[in-house]
Amino acid sequence: MTWDVILHTLEPFGVQSVKNTNFQIGNGIFFLTEEVSDLSDTVYVTANSMEGKTFHHALVVSVGPCSVEAENYIVLNECDLFSVFNALMVQKCWMEGLNRALTACDSDQEIVDRASEYLGQPMFYLDENYRILAITDMVIPGDPEWKHMSEKRFLSPGSARKMKESGDLDFLAPSLVPVIYCSVIYPFASIVCNLWLEGRFVSRLNVLCVDGNTSPVMCRASEMIAIHLRRLLTKNRSLAAGSPVQRILLDLLHGIPLPEEMIRESLKNIPTLADSLFQLFYVDMEAREDRQLAGYYASLLKQQFAGQKLIAVEFKEQLILLIYGENEAALDPMIVELVHFLSTHHLRCGVCNPFRRLSTLQGHFQQAAAALSKVVQGESVCFYHDIMLENMLSHIPDEKLPFLISPDISRLQKAEGEYSFSLVDTLRTYLDCDCNLNRAAERMFVHKNTLLYRMNHIRSVIRCDLNDPDERMLLMLSFKLLDRN
Repeated sequence: MTWDVILHTLEPFGVQSVKNTNFQIGNGIFFLTEEVSDLSDTVYVTANSMEGKTFHHALVVSVGPCSVEAENYIVLNECDLFSVFNALMVQKCWMEGLNRALTACDSDQEIVDRASEYLGQPMFYLDENYRILAITDMVIPGDPEWKHMSEKRFLSPGSARKMKESGDLDFLAPSLVPVIYCSVIYPFASIVCNLWLEGRFVSRLNVLCVDGNTSPVMCRASEMIAIHLRRLLTKNRSLAAGSPVQRILLDLLHGIPLPEEMIRESLKNIPTLADSLFQLFYVDMEAREDRQLAGYYASLLKQQFAGQKLIAVEFKEQLILLIYGENEAALDPMIVELVHFLSTHHLRCGVCNPFRRLSTLQGHFQQAAAALSKVVQGESVCFYHDIMLENMLSHIPDEKLPFLISPDISRLQKAEGEYSFSLVDTLRTYLDCDCNLNRAAERMFVHKNTLLYRMNHIRSVIRCDLNDPDERMLLMLSFKLLDRN
């Protein structure tokens, strides 16, 4: 137990004086007898004079006047000696029990649940983007804010603003130990503990004190919980490093559904991102012959594109590049530069379609991944727009293909033997040339009148109207599916 916890425990017994506050830890609590040791982690309770004893390190708690010489010395009013001893022992056992319970926990959620059970107070555990990593299932009757947090798993922008106004979300100076302080951000008090890991602010622990009890015991218990959470962070490295923007992007890339209001709140310090148009580049690092890691190229890009609107993120040992600007005209020069950079360094990359809402990032990442898989030999980049139709059709299961192809294709195939030319190939070329007879004839190396003669035969076989754009689209899609079949 720390000095302030001991003082808090002894307050009901009437603390008259505290001679010295250098005492830090009390692991052992004993009645003061003749056989004692002067250890800094020991608390002695006594009602005897014990003249001639001197203590430089141990803490002496005296009921009534005592002539013991001690640097760490507390004098209490006349009271029951055993009550004082029992109060200290109960507090000590409670703290040790909490520590044992938390030591056995293997996840942040388990720590929050066990600690809430011990403290009798609801808890939640946040990352820097106000996303709740763990929240107890304790219920606070009649409190809409807690219900909102439990369901949505993040703090509302209004709550975040209140916490900022109270100073709870400000970055504190780097510290090797958790920093704890109390504030009132809800209709009740809250202990906020900021966790630092390797000189980096990583997360927050909040203990909601619904009865207003923000005692030193609760603060020390919160510190103990924070230390165990930091142990898990050190072990699992579960929180991402980097700027708030990079952490938001990594959450979105992992498919975590972050609401628009939360994204806007987290990125409001970067106004250029608010209404931007985005485009994502998914760079493949696995095929690199030089075995350079994504971080190397991320650093290289930051130097080469310094001052430009580009964010580089390492994701699953691959490299994700996000460029942004007011419109497509603003993106085009950056795209040209990036394609040149990728080609120069022999990197393969897939590029998604432009988009405006960051909350859709995961879907556009999948577009870029699909484009990456279609990069042809000798090329560096593939744009999703160029393979969009092919990718859409690829999601149709093979067993359904025969039922989605226009019956006119079968009619043409059956009639093939009656003519000296291919009905199927002729119609496909005609549609590929946007039904332009001249262009189609040139591609097939025949005279325009010859092609017109062939098209008349094709029209006599099929039942669809080639003047109808929907009918033409159906035939073109059928040819695409026929290729797969």
